[in-house]
Amino acid sequence: MVNKHLPPELLRQPDLLDVKRSTPSVPVSKTIHSQLFCQNRKQQNHPLIEIGDGLWDWNLQTNTIYFSPAWKTMLGYQQSEIGDSPIEWLHRIHPDDIEKVRAELTAHLAERTPQFQNEHRILHRDGSYRWIRSQGRVVRDSQGKLYQMVGFQTDITAYKEAITALRHSEAQFRTVAEALPLPVIIASAPQGLILYVNQSYAKTPSNSLLALSADELIGRNAADFLYNLADKQVLQNLFAQNGYVHHYELLVKRADGRSIWIDLSIQPLSDKDQNLFLACFFDITKRKQIEAELNQALNLSNLAQEFTTEAQQNQDLPTKSRPSLTKVFSFIEANHRNPISLRDVAQAVGYSGAYLTNLVQQETGRTVLQWITEYRMAEARLLLLKTKKSVNQIAIEVGYQSTEHFIRQFKKLHNTTPNAWRNEHKIK
Repeated sequence: MVNKHLPPELLRQPDLLDVKRSTPSVPVSKTIHSQLFCQNRKQQNHPLIEIGDGLWDWNLQTNTIYFSPAWKTMLGYQQSEIGDSPIEWLHRIHPDDIEKVRAELTAHLAERTPQFQNEHRILHRDGSYRWIRSQGRVVRDSQGKLYQMVGFQTDITAYKEAITALRHSEAQFRTVAEALPLPVIIASAPQGLILYVNQSYAKTPSNSLLALSADELIGRNAADFLYNLADKQVLQNLFAQNGYVHHYELLVKRADGRSIWIDLSIQPLSDKDQNLFLACFFDITKRKQIEAELNQALNLSNLAQEFTTEAQQNQDLPTKSRPSLTKVFSFIEANHRNPISLRDVAQAVGYSGAYLTNLVQQETGRTVLQWITEYRMAEARLLLLKTKKSVNQIAIEVGYQSTEHFIRQFKKLHNTTPNAWRNEHKIK
């Protein structure tokens, strides 16, 4: 179903995007994502993540977009210099790219694609065009209506310039590779034997990326770093089909046993003696962690929405034979920041504590108290990632009266303390 608030004709006419308005529909329940990412955006200390990728958050009901500080900085602008209209984005896209962007946005809003993903040129403040990769997905309420679209924008200018240079001068690929600001390897095809590593990789600390020095990498097989062997066949199929691989997100294992996510692009090279390929990659582990946190927060709310839908579908059944959990999750979601207990939830929905415990356990596999803790911990992780608030402040904000109790609960679920978890996952 195409979003009524953004029909295709609007996407074809960006001048209308900032003046068309619709009366917002009220979702069944606000998601944790909405509460953390959409509220207080005009305050000076916005709690959003500061990451290399620029976050954008499109409210499809008011037709406004929140552009993160990193998004604006990527284009050379200060915070106050870009507003919240979609025009701020669409009117900066290169004329040769805009139609494809609109077409892919429309396709995603019409549910023809699992996510929006596009590479296009966008105007920088200095008058030049930067290549960016934008990707996102829509969020729906319990009635299936679109009300939000969230995504990231990444600057891929350096990669695009490198590929262009290689295509025009493959004989000098080593010179080009040395000029790249990203880690690059050159390997034999199809064996995958690493023959060359550029200086950008060599300059990285020995404990980062693959946990091997440039000299230690040479002579190794690139496939040895794959975390999932099935990815080898996927990459071979993509390469055979397209002649290249662009921005494949891949989980790899480092020499020290740890795993990281990388964004991998592969380009063939011609050499008189052998077939080679150039692989350009960079670490996206932090971004994947943020996406996982977003998904977990959204899924918590979606569970409540699923129970709402199920209750509506079974509304003809007697109440006693099919008790609804809608009120349970609505109450927990609305009140988990307060020091609520099983007794409070049971009182709010009109059941005894014992009956409610058995009901929720039978329907979801978790107890009421476990659900309260899950909601609190999901929000606590997001606050640890995106703010500089102390553990004590976060404990109080997510509903704990005792910081020590919060730390014990957090350690029980994560096998580490909140501060240690923050230090390990915090975006630098």
